[in-house]
Amino acid sequence: MKPKKHEILVVRYGDGACSSLHFLSDTRLSFGYRPSDDGPTKGFVLDLTSGEFIETASAPGESCGRVGYADAVGTVAAVIGEGLRGIELRSLTQEVAERKVADDVQQASELRQRSQLRQTIARTGRIPLLRLTDGGDALWFSAGALLKRVDVASGKVVRTYSCFDRVNLVVERGPLLVAHSKEGLLHFFDARSAAPLLYLRFTLTGWIAFRGDGAWDASQEQTRGVELSWSESSSSAFVPGVGFGVLEGNRLPLVQVQPAIGGRSPGLLSRSLGGVLASALDGDRRC
Repeated sequence: MKPKKHEILVVRYGDGACSSLHFLSDTRLSFGYRPSDDGPTKGFVLDLTSGEFIETASAPGESCGRVGYADAVGTVAAVIGEGLRGIELRSLTQEVAERKVADDVQQASELRQRSQLRQTIARTGRIPLLRLTDGGDALWFSAGALLKRVDVASGKVVRTYSCFDRVNLVVERGPLLVAHSKEGLLHFFDARSAAPLLYLRFTLTGWIAFRGDGAWDASQEQTRGVELSWSESSSSAFVPGVGFGVLEGNRLPLVQVQPAIGGRSPGLLSRSLGGVLASALDGDRRC
């Protein structure tokens, strides 16, 4: 029996991933894309209003948008707790001269030793990865598919963003929050309501953008589906024109398919993001 068409359109994770994220302006997102773990990093800028990708001579620095075991902004520090559980919000006696997100436990321990504990966020899941906002007034953390925003002053979670997998990059500008998960998917949210706006996957052959209802658009070369999440037992995928599904045991065929309601929608990327940006700018003018 021949496989169904959609069974041959999903490829095991091999499309590379973003290595850094940085907003150049309200409407321009810069990112580094690495096709393979040992390959060179390419730089791109995405114009959020036109949906155009522009290749650049360089990519944002590796620390841009990255989450880790510890971070410090000004005199505010956030450090993963002992035993890799919980997060400690701490105060530094002296402002940090250069921001550097810690990517190992030893660096986190060193930051703990030169700061004072303010409060602890206990319910974070195991091995939460974290990042402070540029102003140090809020904290993002992710220990799984949920990205949470914490108000540093109160220590309370104020917003939760639902992603397909663990987040390893996050940036925010104006009305948009962009989170990148470990399997290479960019999630665009309305930062104010946590409503998902669009998903974008940059691949070896181009790009594909899609919404939760299955509406999609892609570059001409991108003709197959993409993986969204992965674990040792199963992974999830999106196939254009078919919908969202699960690869049980990480093997085809695609099962538990949630059929796509929307079809191909040219200009989906710019419409989905440009509308939110235009609304926010219009609101600023009224103020």
